[in-house]
Amino acid sequence: MAYELENVLPEEEFKYLLEHECKRAQRYQYFFSLVMVKIENVNSQTLVLREIPKIIQNVIRNCDTIGAIQYNKLAILLCFSDNPNSITKRIKDKINSEIPRINIKVGEVCFPSNATTAEDLVRESLDRVL
Repeated sequence: MAYELENVLPEEEFKYLLEHECKRAQRYQYFFSLVMVKIENVNSQTLVLREIPKIIQNVIRNCDTIGAIQYNKLAILLCFSDNPNSITKRIKDKINSEIPRINIKVGEVCFPSNATTAEDLVRESLDRVL
């Protein structure tokens, strides 16, 4: 996403934060989850792309972070969460109810169960939304 979105970290900043979180989680032996949201059938509908992060922000906790990954994908870092299924379901339900014409796919991974590096977490979560 080339333009700025409110409360959404740019890709490079998000990936830096994710790497830092991996190191901290390894050091202190805790877990976290990464949820990837792929927004489909959006052709530069800036308004829609600005609304979706707001919807997600209302579903996740204050300590969780949203980042832009590629053009039509948002990543969500869920601190101290090893089972993001309920949050993922709430995100999908909320987006579908507020913007029904948009299709989204969601992929989720957990550190360290599914991957132990930031790069692997992003790759695995992207694979799950394809």
